[in-house]
Amino acid sequence: MTEEENESVLLERARVEEKVYNWMEAAKLYEKVAKSLLDKKMVEKAKGVYKKLGYAYSRGAEITKTTEEFIEKINRGVNAYKNAVNLFKHKKNRSEELECEAEALYISGFIADSVVEAKNTFNKSYELFIKSSELFSKDEDQESIARTLSRAAMTSFFLITYCSDRKEIEQVYQKGRDIAAKAWNISREIGNLQSLAYSLLAERMLIFMISSIVTSKSDERLKEHFRKCLLRCDESLKVTEDCNDPFILGIIYSMVGSLYGGFGFTFIEDEKEQRKYINQGLELMKMSLSFARKTKDKSLIINSLW
Repeated sequence: MTEEENESVLLERARVEEKVYNWMEAAKLYEKVAKSLLDKKMVEKAKGVYKKLGYAYSRGAEITKTTEEFIEKINRGVNAYKNAVNLFKHKKNRSEELECEAEALYISGFIADSVVEAKNTFNKSYELFIKSSELFSKDEDQESIARTLSRAAMTSFFLITYCSDRKEIEQVYQKGRDIAAKAWNISREIGNLQSLAYSLLAERMLIFMISSIVTSKSDERLKEHFRKCLLRCDESLKVTEDCNDPFILGIIYSMVGSLYGGFGFTFIEDEKEQRKYINQGLELMKMSLSFARKTKDKSLIINSLW
């Protein structure tokens, strides 16, 4: 077996490990391949592997049991993304370079030393995801546009958690909501279910944040946003009917369930109809928890339980 064939075997093994959510096993395999490719100065192949390595470590952080393990995995993920940034820069691939830099900032925001640092980190990450999506747009790369926009939407949710001024919160909410809806539409059109799930997750969490500072029942704009999001929820359930990825299904069912429950509780006056929305939401959330446990992803599990 040649070295190139061996690397292909390792990459395939890494993909198999990813499918069963063994992220650290996948990371070890990606690490081997990335170093081997760099040793042979095969930069073109190495850059993509480092990007996958960063993602594997970031997902692996979500299944850790201690704070120390979480920080270690995040730092490894940041380093992997930074390596990818340098390699994409070397190849003058600006869109991928900015995306990987945005990802590095995004995950490093979770271990920032202060509120100010975290806010600045997520803000910079958001800006880079948007710039990256704009560059992908020039190449009409719909897959990458959907991916980067959905990540920008997720970043806007974490950014809003560090905002204290009402006007700033509303501005971040508006931008994030629009980006999430755009990402969802593109993802739906091209059939990218992971980006679709992330965009719906971001939109739901943004609604949750804005609901904490407005008088929900009397806010017609929020009610209308809820209604539009519920339409995307129904469509999301339809397009994932044949999906067999517990991670995607866990996100979709969790977000759709919480949106149904939230809408019923907040805006429906008739007790019978309200109960109908809430019961439907609870059933979806129960299904979400079942999917989430299969992924071993603690954030998804806790979100479903909450």
